[in-house]
Amino acid sequence: MKANELIVIATSTPLDSPGYRRDFLNCLCYPAGIPVLFSYRKRWIEQALLEKPLEELKGAKALIMFCDIPEQAGQDFGFLPLRFVRFEGFEPLEFRDSPDGNINIAVRFVLDRFVFPASNMEQQRAAWQNWVLTTQGNKYPRPKAHPEVDNARFVFMGRDFQEVTAQAGDTSWVTLSEQLAKAKTLEHCSFYRVQSIEAPSKNTYTPVTIEEYMRHEARVFKSGKTYRINMQFYRSPGKAVPSKILTPRVSTDSIKLSQPLTENIGSFSNASIIANCSRVYSSEIVTLVIEDTDDKEALAARAEFVILLKPAKWILPVVVIMLAVGTFASSITSESIKEISASSSWIGSYSAGIAFLLKAIGSFLVGLGAYLGFRKTPSDK
Repeated sequence: MKANELIVIATSTPLDSPGYRRDFLNCLCYPAGIPVLFSYRKRWIEQALLEKPLEELKGAKALIMFCDIPEQAGQDFGFLPLRFVRFEGFEPLEFRDSPDGNINIAVRFVLDRFVFPASNMEQQRAAWQNWVLTTQGNKYPRPKAHPEVDNARFVFMGRDFQEVTAQAGDTSWVTLSEQLAKAKTLEHCSFYRVQSIEAPSKNTYTPVTIEEYMRHEARVFKSGKTYRINMQFYRSPGKAVPSKILTPRVSTDSIKLSQPLTENIGSFSNASIIANCSRVYSSEIVTLVIEDTDDKEALAARAEFVILLKPAKWILPVVVIMLAVGTFASSITSESIKEISASSSWIGSYSAGIAFLLKAIGSFLVGLGAYLGFRKTPSDK
C-alpha cells in the first residue's frame, strides 16, 4: 500500500439490525489492541481489495467510518471517521472468489486509536464529508434509496486524510461520542468505553500484561491481587448516567467485582470497577463481561474480556510446609519429648512446657497456613 492510502471500513446502524449496532458500539468501547470482526455481503466489498494478496493487506492502516442516514431519501450519508485500525484480512478466504454477491465475508481488524477531531466540529464534519465525496471515486457508501447505490462499497481502498493536531484520547472519544449521539439511529444509545485494565505497582497502577491463551489474548490477573478497570461514559444531555445500569460479572467465584464507582466531569463520567482476586492454586481461564443486562435492543456495548487468573508461585509450597510443620508440632507431647531426651536433662525437666509451646507454635502455623491458603477477600460473605 502507498503512504497516502488506507482501507476504509464503513458501517451504518440500521434500526432493524441491532446486531450491526452492537458490533459498532463495541468498536467504540474496546481499548486498543482488541481484535474485531465486521461482516459484510461480498457485493459491498471492493473487488480489487479482495483480489490483493493477504500478505500485502495484513497490518495495513485502516479506518472505521460511521455512515449517518440522511434527512431525505436519495441523499448521501453523513460521514464520520472514528477510529484507526490495523487490517488483518478476510474470512473465509475461499469466499473471495465466489460469484455470489450476497455471500457473507468477515473483515478482521485490530483496534487502534481514535481519530483526532477539530475544535470546530461543524467545519470538521464538512471537511470529512468533502473528503469522502471528492477523493474516493465513485465507490463510497450510499444508502439503499440512493440512485447510485449499486456502485457503493462499504469496504474499499481509499485516500488518507489530513488530521488535526494530536490530542488526548479522552478528548477525542468524548467529542466523537457527542457527534454520534446526534445520529438518528443512535439517539437512544448509551456510549461508554473501557479505557484500561490496570494492576497495582508500588504506589500506582500499570496496564496488566497480556498473554496468548488458546488463540485468545488474555489479560493476566494474579492470585490475591486487586485490579482496576477504568471506564469512561459520555453523558448525553437529559439522559441518565449509564454507569448506574451496567453490570460487571465474571465466570468464576475466585474474582469479586464492585459496581462502577463513578465521578462526573462535565459532559462525561469516569468510572472504575475494582476486581479482588482470591487465592487460587492453579490457573483459571475467566470471562469478564460488562453490559446492561436489561438491554434487549443492543443500545449499549457489551464488553467481553478473557482473563487468565494465575496462582502466586510461592503460596502453595509455603502453605504445604506450614501445615506440615504445624501439624507435626501440634502432635508433640511431653512423653514423646522425654523419650528422646534424658529425664534428668533440662529438656526432660521442662518437657510439659516445651510441649505446650510447640503445640502453640504448631497451631499458629496451621492457622496461618490455612489463612494464606484458603482466606476469602473482604467482599466475600
